[in-house]
Amino acid sequence: MFQPQGVELTPEDSNFIGAWWLGYVVGGTLSVLVSLPLLAFPKELPGTPEIRAEKQACSDTVEDHNMPHTLKQLLPSLKSLLTNKAFVCLALAGAAEGFAVGGFSTFLPKFVEAQFRIPAGLASTYTGLVVVPGGCGGMLFGGYLIKRMNWTCDKIIKACFIIASLATLWAAGLFLGCPNRAYVGVTDPYINRYLKLVCQTVI
Repeated sequence: MFQPQGVELTPEDSNFIGAWWLGYVVGGTLSVLVSLPLLAFPKELPGTPEIRAEKQACSDTVEDHNMPHTLKQLLPSLKSLLTNKAFVCLALAGAAEGFAVGGFSTFLPKFVEAQFRIPAGLASTYTGLVVVPGGCGGMLFGGYLIKRMNWTCDKIIKACFIIASLATLWAAGLFLGCPNRAYVGVTDPYINRYLKLVCQTVI
């Protein structure tokens, strides 16, 4: 590793960055490899025209081209959506999940770094090893359960509620941790530290 003269950084140093670009190269390569099988799919899967015709035959999915798209028409439609309890609850649940995932993905590595006093790179690695397999495994296992148990929409919503409630309880463990480091001027006043040093010197 080439370093300028007078600089002696090691991987354990907090200022050490390392090969920051390597993750983008690996992620981009894996994305390209995963996208190659998708190119083999036809424009339409077998049975698509029949399914499309069946959906168009339903009265609630037929598009009315004569309906005026004006502000006067928007307000009743908006009222209909906001009075739909199932839609509102699902929208709030999706928003809360988005906030949780965004917050964890952004601040969890820093939280792990501060709590366990490990380098930033190692904290990000540990976080990724937990979050990525957990997210992928959860989606795959959830799809397997839905198909295996033949769950309806009501059962799926109940299962999501139970799992989200358990996740909320387990997230309470984040409030348990090690005491913070003592930073002079932040958690430890300068005056107390100065007086302590003076007393030790005098004694």
